[in-house]
Amino acid sequence: MTFGQWAEDWLKNGACAESTRANRRSIYERELSRWAGRGMAEIEPSDVRRLTDEIRDRGAPSVAVAARNIIANVYTWAADRGQEHPSPA
Repeated sequence: MTFGQWAEDWLKNGACAESTRANRRSIYERELSRWAGRGMAEIEPSDVRRLTDEIRDRGAPSVAVAARNIIANVYTWAADRGQEHPSPA
């Protein structure tokens, strides 16, 4: 499965309040959907650093942290379901 498929599964099925889910989905769609077609093993720590630096440099450091946390949560979600890839976050 791709990063986008795992992210969609996590966004749909992960335990959280609807307002939190909406916030996470918004950040995913704005910041992380560019990686939707990439395989989990294809995303490197340098990709995450570059993305979070770009977001921070736009003046949105809290969004950068949230994006990094979403990446980490997607990798944890996938690992809990047997898809073992080291998290780049």
